[in-house]
Amino acid sequence: MQENLLGKIKTSKEKGKTMNQKIFVGIDLAKDSSRITAVDEEANKALGAFSITNTTDGMEKLLSKLKGYEKDKILCGMEASSNYWENIYSYLKEHGISCLLLNPYQVKKYRQALGLKIKTDSIDAESIAVLLKDRKYDSLYISDDSAISA
Repeated sequence: MQENLLGKIKTSKEKGKTMNQKIFVGIDLAKDSSRITAVDEEANKALGAFSITNTTDGMEKLLSKLKGYEKDKILCGMEASSNYWENIYSYLKEHGISCLLLNPYQVKKYRQALGLKIKTDSIDAESIAVLLKDRKYDSLYISDDSAISA
């Protein structure tokens, strides 16, 4: 196994091994596209970093990459930055995938605590995935429409 920049994520040559484990998907959002990677409970890279467009086609690409995993074993995380999170968050929730919104400041501090001084979209996605795996987050609460109408 080979370690990457985070030092915590290992690249495994055994692909099918992690399909029954919980996976933690880090999504680094931007205006037009998002960078995504995932790790399993043992810090093995479950999905290599890839990009999607922030369109229905892009979100379907993400779902197709996740289709080999049980939905109740997938946890996605993303920063609550601007309004970029809204569409992908809603789309994933509608398809039965658990999502957490994270405070961007907390993600930044966690990345820094890992000793990373450089910042790229792939590193941000990996930082989010590891943060979820290590359960070092405070998720933000998003009310649903029923709470708003009450």
